[in-house]
Amino acid sequence: MQNLLDYSDMINVFRRKGMNDILYPHNQEFVGKLIDGMDVCSITYFQYYLDGIKGIIEKRKKKNEKVALWGCGQNGKRLLRLLECHNIAVDYVVDENKQIQGDMYGGYQIRSYDDISKEITTVLITNLAYQKAIESRAAGKEVIYVWK
Repeated sequence: MQNLLDYSDMINVFRRKGMNDILYPHNQEFVGKLIDGMDVCSITYFQYYLDGIKGIIEKRKKKNEKVALWGCGQNGKRLLRLLECHNIAVDYVVDENKQIQGDMYGGYQIRSYDDISKEITTVLITNLAYQKAIESRAAGKEVIYVWK
């Protein structure tokens, strides 16, 4: 009985957070399925991860907002390849390394943040080591860590 009560409390917390749109974006769909009593055990991690990123990008594009991926290092390039394989696109790729600004990668010209800062609303990052610096640099923008 206690397990059922605990489960019920957990579902209520998830329901409140989901309604207030304060869940980490990757978890929104998962929690929605859990609340609806759907089978969440059959969701592969990769699909769960990919759906989360796709949801982040599509939600913003529906509002005509622009999304930039910050960083074209190893993680950024992996993410761009993954997005390309699944026909998901960001609007810009940003990197503060002046040596690669202007270069092309995966159909994107690597830009400086200053070049596109007024056009974007959301910045995706793939390296937590730079999160505080990027949040400071991109003050006023939504910064979302999207790497696993």
